[in-house]
Amino acid sequence: MGDLRSNQLVGVFGPGAIYDLVDYSVIIASADQWLSRKFDPELVIDDIEIKQVVQKRMQELTSHKISHIYGLMMPPLSREDSDEHETAKGSVKAFRFPIFHRCSRCKVLCRLKNTSTERYCTHKHSLISGMEPCASIPQEWKRGRLEPVRFVTKCEDGHLQDFNWIAYKQLTCKKEKCLKHDRWGPPESIYYLDETSQGDFFNSIKINCRSCKSSDSLGSIKKITAIIKNGNFDKLGPREKNIFSCNGWRPWLKGNQTESCNRTLDFVPRGQSNVYIPVRESYISIPKDDFTDLDINHGEILGTLFCDDDPSKQISKEEAIADIPIAKRFRGEEIKQAIIKSLGDQSEEELNRKVDQYFHDLINWRVSCEEISADEIEKNYKFNELRSLSSEVVSDEFICHPLDISGNDFLNIKFQSISKIEKLKIVNALLGFQRSFNADDDEIKFHPSINKPSYIPSSISWGEGIFMEFRFEEIEKWAQANKAFIEARDKELRLRSVNSLQKKDIKNTKYSMVHTFSHMFMKQLAYESGFSVTELTEKIYFFEAEAKIGLLIHTTSGDAQCSMGGLSDLADPSKLESTIKRALNINLSCSNDPLCADSSGQGTSALSHAACFGCLMLPEICCEVRPIKNSYLDRNLIIPISDDVVPFF
Repeated sequence: MGDLRSNQLVGVFGPGAIYDLVDYSVIIASADQWLSRKFDPELVIDDIEIKQVVQKRMQELTSHKISHIYGLMMPPLSREDSDEHETAKGSVKAFRFPIFHRCSRCKVLCRLKNTSTERYCTHKHSLISGMEPCASIPQEWKRGRLEPVRFVTKCEDGHLQDFNWIAYKQLTCKKEKCLKHDRWGPPESIYYLDETSQGDFFNSIKINCRSCKSSDSLGSIKKITAIIKNGNFDKLGPREKNIFSCNGWRPWLKGNQTESCNRTLDFVPRGQSNVYIPVRESYISIPKDDFTDLDINHGEILGTLFCDDDPSKQISKEEAIADIPIAKRFRGEEIKQAIIKSLGDQSEEELNRKVDQYFHDLINWRVSCEEISADEIEKNYKFNELRSLSSEVVSDEFICHPLDISGNDFLNIKFQSISKIEKLKIVNALLGFQRSFNADDDEIKFHPSINKPSYIPSSISWGEGIFMEFRFEEIEKWAQANKAFIEARDKELRLRSVNSLQKKDIKNTKYSMVHTFSHMFMKQLAYESGFSVTELTEKIYFFEAEAKIGLLIHTTSGDAQCSMGGLSDLADPSKLESTIKRALNINLSCSNDPLCADSSGQGTSALSHAACFGCLMLPEICCEVRPIKNSYLDRNLIIPISDDVVPFF
């Protein structure tokens, strides 16, 4: 698979994505075809709480087509590489895509099988006078290389297929025998794809026919796509409609399983950014203080009790409890050893009691999770993250030390608590992908990373950070001082969000204030920590109903066991005070003022105000707001720029 890192397989090059190898391009197969426990049990991320959050989210996104998952699993890795340069090995399955190729020498346009490994042209003819056919050259390396075509087609529902180059050229072929030709492999194809310097982009690419000597550019594609985008698909002829109607291709699935689709196709470069939009979630692995802390595969035990391998069986809580004696017979000793390892030696009677308690706690936990929605279970997990980040914790995977800020008036007034996070384990899970963001369509289709119950491709990254919990009463006091302004701004943000891609996750002015401070603080931390700003990211804990609002700035770069302390070492009261003050002072002015400071809305869908790339906007990887990054920002909320707002600081 080349030098693909595990984080790339759980991101921009996950299942369903096109990846360019040295010799040809491929599409990564669905993870159920290449993730298996037989590779290495150590690749399984054994965190039952995160697994349950991911499973619930997957059920919701797929309308329960994926009823359960086996767990989270890292891609198979090359053991000879260091942890810092983990690369995917041959166990990751992929199919050749696109299947149409052109020869770099003779320009023949041919079609291969998706399992083909052909690299060199074997064409028996030559369109150019005097050029020796590739098939006649004995040395393979002297022949032309088969290069994948640059364009593919996709639809709004996420289907992906080769553009039908043959049918397109046959629209203008002059001879009947051209239409009857059915051999499109490298030796016998009659079409040639050539790029010239004549005309604009589409008109400079031409398809030639050896049989009838006709030549056509791609200019007609530009006209046809314009007609389709204007909503006039019905005005096309039958053959044009056939070329630009989606066939429901899913080439990342085994056998290219198709499904019915009534969408039209869009002709796009295969490397275009919206050809693959990963849907990925990140969770902090927090310390456990209950049965989940035992070093045992809880998911396997739950799967046995509830018959997860057979979705047709609906096992009730009572039936699962009745099966506890059978489960104890096979897993009881394993659970006892895990209890002894965690709690020390116990009497046999006490061990048996704790094993029984473990089974009941496990079943009750599973049932309680099934009774709430994906949003609720995710919210509960995130709230537990917040509590852990504000507590003294030292473990193998999480080290957190709350700071004493009682003697610092500047920090103590605005913040409830500040914690130094020396070590952080972040689990990233790739749920699936989309191929479109369309504000006018609520039915943009989600495609899961697996096609049947299996492991979800995941990765682990280590980092460090600084956590700050705001004093909620101070935010409320600030909101009361700006009551009329905030009411008007909330109404404005809601109206703009509803009519944009952000309509499913609308934020308010209080969130905007916290988000603005986060970007200011993150930008200043980049200067002082030694990290590039692209190596920092934010996580905002906004629980207004629970009167809890926090901010985590963390990094996931550095060596295998987190970074070298450049960020967490700044978590000192005196250093933080000066860092925050410098961040505030720097943002009093912007190179784009007064246009920036007086802006009534800028950025995508005008969801930011006094914020631009000269002051607050950061690389998208840093911002947690989705899908519209760098939104809900306004310097006026934080620092004294406008007379209309009382700033938070």
